Amino acid sequence: MVRSAVITLVACVAPAAAQVRVVAPYYAFVQAEKTSLHCSDSDRFYRVAEAKSGTVLLVDAEGGGWSRVNYPAGVGAFVRAMDGALAGEVVTLTQPSRLRAPNAAQGYDGSYKALFDAPLPIGTALTVQETIKDVSGSIAGYRVAAPKGAKAYTPTRNLRRATEAEITAFRAAAGTYLPELPTEPLTATPVPAPTGTAEAPTPTPSPNATNTTPVDEAPVTITQATTPDAATVPPPGATPSTPPATRTVGTWDALEQTFQAMWKQPILSAEVDELIVELDRAISAVPADKAGTRRQLEVRREALVVRREFRDTLRRQEEERAAADQGRRAVSAQLDELARTRYYTVVGQLQTSLVYDGKSLPRMYRIVSVGATASRTLGYLRPTDSVRLDDMIGQVVGVVGESQLDRSLQLNIITPVHVDLLKSVPAPAAEPAEGK
Repeated sequence: MVRSAVITLVACVAPAAAQVRVVAPYYAFVQAEKTSLHCSDSDRFYRVAEAKSGTVLLVDAEGGGWSRVNYPAGVGAFVRAMDGALAGEVVTLTQPSRLRAPNAAQGYDGSYKALFDAPLPIGTALTVQETIKDVSGSIAGYRVAAPKGAKAYTPTRNLRRATEAEITAFRAAAGTYLPELPTEPLTATPVPAPTGTAEAPTPTPSPNATNTTPVDEAPVTITQATTPDAATVPPPGATPSTPPATRTVGTWDALEQTFQAMWKQPILSAEVDELIVELDRAISAVPADKAGTRRQLEVRREALVVRREFRDTLRRQEEERAAADQGRRAVSAQLDELARTRYYTVVGQLQTSLVYDGKSLPRMYRIVSVGATASRTLGYLRPTDSVRLDDMIGQVVGVVGESQLDRSLQLNIITPVHVDLLKSVPAPAAEPAEGK
């Protein structure tokens, strides 16, 4: 019964992953006027590009009415800003990344499918085609030239075997790209999987994921007890301090309990990004012989990635509505002025944290923005003996303290020295939960 439930769930995540099979590579001629290239072998997966009639592509896998082909010239890929360092027009990976297949219709926000089966290693240099920014103006990622080995999928009916004359003419045309026929069948993996933390897959998951035990093992506790935080860089003007303490890696049972609780929360205020980070840390700590546990964690992560993308869409809509709300802008300006005149490290509403609740993970308090329709996490406060944070839950506070940037969370972790109560606010009306 458990095995059946897990197979059903994984099938929802990748319904067509097993259709195509590797074949002896050959060149195919695109005979349809506009041939859609998809990120996987099904019409249910999004388009990455279109191939014009007369394009020649290398086919290396077939099955179920679909063919796997190389990316034509000009088709890019996406990489998250947190996974690389930009220098001029080149971004160099600082974390292993499988990149994202580009969504031709929805751009970066809709591009959830991993481009490669195995991550590109740290140090891989990618040519930047476009810088992607989020609604706040911060850099979210980059569109880069897709590396060799990038694959797409197209209906086999749109192709036929190319003649030598067609191959020669296509190669001679300007702005075209066609890989050489390999002596062995190609795969979708451009490089061996490196050691280190790999980015978890991000295909479309089933949002109604259930709590199930991995098919190949009983529930286990991840054996890596702790892992160091990412290197931190204090923001401008902050006083350097000692590196933060290590954080415990969550177990499958603890993270699953948090996942189920978060799925019921209002989508705009749930700590989705933070739980994704903790799932990534847990995935990287799973022993090699616990593939079932790893896959279960990955399925939960995939569901949260889709939920995050939906949340970001809602936030953009809410921000547009809030643009005409003079009262909210006035409150925000007032708090900004207080922050400037009192030299606060951060100003916002103090809340408890569902993820960092002091049980499976260390206890921290959440600071969220005030004055916008869709609140954002500004940072987390570590509890100290000198400041009674529990007495100020739900209130707008100004915090003076030592701030460190946690690169994995892309948020400030603050050790408070002094906290001022700036504004007493009533409890906000509950946000509508997703689907209600």
